[in-house]
Amino acid sequence: MTLADRDDGRSSASATSPPLAIDAVSLAQDLLFGMRIGERGPYEQSAVRRASATAIAKTWPAATFDEIFERLSEIDRDASMLELTAGVDSRLVLAMLLRVGVTPRRAFTIGMDGSDDVRVAKELSRVTGIEHLTIAASVDNVTAQDAAEFVGHTGWRVNTCSYAWLPSVFRELEPLRNAQITGAGGELAGGFYYSPLDRFIRSLPISRWRRYRLEKPGNQARQLIRAPLLRAALHEADCHLSELLGCRREPIHSALDRLYFEERMRNWALPVLDASRQWYHVIAPFFSQAYMDWSTCLVPAQSPLRSGQIELIRQFAPQLLDIPFGSLDASRRPSPSSKLARKITRRIMGRRGSGDLLAAQTAELLCRAPEMVDRLSQLAVELKDAMRQDVMEQMMRDPANYPHELGALMTAANAAYAGDSLGPRTSTGHASA
Repeated sequence: MTLADRDDGRSSASATSPPLAIDAVSLAQDLLFGMRIGERGPYEQSAVRRASATAIAKTWPAATFDEIFERLSEIDRDASMLELTAGVDSRLVLAMLLRVGVTPRRAFTIGMDGSDDVRVAKELSRVTGIEHLTIAASVDNVTAQDAAEFVGHTGWRVNTCSYAWLPSVFRELEPLRNAQITGAGGELAGGFYYSPLDRFIRSLPISRWRRYRLEKPGNQARQLIRAPLLRAALHEADCHLSELLGCRREPIHSALDRLYFEERMRNWALPVLDASRQWYHVIAPFFSQAYMDWSTCLVPAQSPLRSGQIELIRQFAPQLLDIPFGSLDASRRPSPSSKLARKITRRIMGRRGSGDLLAAQTAELLCRAPEMVDRLSQLAVELKDAMRQDVMEQMMRDPANYPHELGALMTAANAAYAGDSLGPRTSTGHASA
């Protein structure tokens, strides 16, 4: 049976009300970049009301580092858990907590025993007297309803296969905490989009930078999207990127920081935190005005190697630097040029990162869920002039190899056909802490 053959099968979610028309350009950008570039919402003639810098800062109000410390000192250590990894961001959060004399009773790491994240997090927990819990994330308890519910609470702005498993983790942690301390947003100080080629951005076509810096490695979206839609989506993205990066009165690294803030934080990181608030109190000090101001004042040389953040750790809790950062150990951290070379190689060779396993498993699971297959089928029919049905069918037959493409399609399908069946959580939702 092909997707077209399923046109007469309508899901229960769409039986009571007509589906909303999906914005094809918005979906194409999700497929190409993993996020939308600009102001488009998921539906035709809709725009995302994205948070301003002031609104993002209100996620965790603090205008100065002293105010950050004051708020951290008020945390209930017994009711809060710290997200801890081998990276710099979570360690800086831990250093800030130690600076004010607050040691959370528990920390957790999502990963497998023996991984860098788990190994380093366990050692950090041991030396600071924190109880550590390893969460082996799996898709065993993931449901299509989980997928639609979490992604719906983001405003349909994140990839379904990348996040559908989170509610099952939240349920596992629920008896142990009602608040979660996160290092989300810390990458703002990391020069996320910096590379040794930055000085050439304004002398080359923006399309070249976009192709090798924004389009996801191994992505097959160009085979799925029909040519007229592909041209429209790329043209709109390039126009917006030119506005962000092309102003010669602004240093290029400031423009790249603004790109990270305007697109990645607003269209990705903040929506994930917004959705997570439905399950627990979110404590996110890096979404404060103080941290954002400090991050944007770093000189370019400090950002790619995280030296600014490492210096803060040295000031607040220097003993934490005695523990290596795993594969991110400062003494062995790859240079920006070598990181760029690997990224370009992945794009040219069509390789995916090692973190895609969970997304691949989620794609396989959801492609077996009748309601999800039905929604994808309806989406294929609606977008038959914009997307190639034969390519979508191929992806659905081999979901493990197309998790990001299918995740974007599932987000759109849920937005169109499951949106009216979702409501706010009523059992364990929490407001922001």
